[in-house]
Amino acid sequence: MPFTSYARVNVNPATGETTTDGTGAHTLAQQGDIASILSWNSSGGDQLDAEQALTAITAIIARERPSSSRTLFAAADRTTTINERLSHRLAALYSPRWVNATSFSDIAASESTDVERTTVGPGVLPDDTWTAINSMASSLTSLTPLANATDDPDAVFDSVTPAILPALSVTSTPSEQLDAATVMTSQVATMLSSVTVEPSSAVNLINKSAKFPVLIRNNLDWPVRVDVTLIPDDPRLRATPALSQELAARGATTVEVPVGAIGSGDIEVTYKVTTSDGYVLDDSRTVTVRMRAGWEDAITAVIASFFGLLFLAGITRSLRSRTARKKQASHANEASASQTDATDEAPRPDEASDAPHDTTDHETDTTKETL
Repeated sequence: MPFTSYARVNVNPATGETTTDGTGAHTLAQQGDIASILSWNSSGGDQLDAEQALTAITAIIARERPSSSRTLFAAADRTTTINERLSHRLAALYSPRWVNATSFSDIAASESTDVERTTVGPGVLPDDTWTAINSMASSLTSLTPLANATDDPDAVFDSVTPAILPALSVTSTPSEQLDAATVMTSQVATMLSSVTVEPSSAVNLINKSAKFPVLIRNNLDWPVRVDVTLIPDDPRLRATPALSQELAARGATTVEVPVGAIGSGDIEVTYKVTTSDGYVLDDSRTVTVRMRAGWEDAITAVIASFFGLLFLAGITRSLRSRTARKKQASHANEASASQTDATDEAPRPDEASDAPHDTTDHETDTTKETL
């Protein structure tokens, strides 16, 4: 390349190749010569040479395209000693009139190059550093299904990502980086185990179909939507998954799973709680189910027989009451008829007054005859 291009480069994350169409991840490509001189742990006698070399390099870059302003990025090696000599070199780098210092954020937001760059090979890192990076990347990947099951995935990631960059700090040794990464991965593991099924005693199932209650605890700070099902070890019990059930944050929620039973027997059932995309949150709990599906028919028959007997007893009682009322009515009619006959045989009042023992009339007649 006959000239030095811009510091900002767009890179395809999948291939590592540079792109010139504005797509891809934003990276900064450093000017290697300047970075090497800044990282050079020179002696006092070489200090002037280093400062003059920095001035010469920037002059050559400016001369390549005098009318074109370009951003340059140079980073000293991590092992570079920060001392007075490094300060003098930086002052020499910024002293020419054709050089202006700028901030990191301004360089990151600057124009990207339209010139393809040579792909950089993989860097060499200590084993502990590689382990720290891979373990944290794996933890973030495993956290994704749980985060997507909440209403605010960004908040879930924000609760753990602040620990990533400090874990890879240049001031830390590889073993310290690994220890810091272990803390972060442990935090993610705790979050992944925060949705659990509460233990339960044996469950009696006497119906052919029922709603099977499952008590689930969510210790996260966010509500979570999950799918809940039962895995029986016997095909006589069938379960229909309860889909998209919301678990309240920092609490326990009862989810009812529809089940169907055939026959009787004791079987072991495993609770299974997953996210909507199938990631298993908990499948460690089991419960014994005592199926007595035939009891439902027996109990129904007994209850039906009982009510049938009550119905027959009611009918019998009604018939007996009706018969008794008829007998009472018949006896009442006979008594009334007998009383009526007795009344007809008694003498009438006018006939009784003409009887011979009526002394008043007799005396009157006698008196008249005497006169």
